[in-house]
Amino acid sequence: QAYLAALPMSDDLSDAARISSETALTLVGMDPREQSLVDEKLQKCNLGSAAMLAISIAVCRAGAAAKGLPLYQHISELEGNG
Repeated sequence: QAYLAALPMSDDLSDAARISSETALTLVGMDPREQSLVDEKLQKCNLGSAAMLAISIAVCRAGAAAKGLPLYQHISELEGNG
């Protein structure tokens, strides 16, 4: 713990803090199986493209888990191939 406290706050860590505070309230309660709706909400948040991509991928994985599907199959269904 002392090691972590000695680390300077990097941009990545401050981005992570901003993601959790700004985006959490927006995404809480949303269905991760509705990827397009989540992505629309993310575009309205004040986040960089890398942060939006990371969140979108995490939501995609959560959607696959919620459906009990492998990730590749969930993505295929999102694209209308399922």
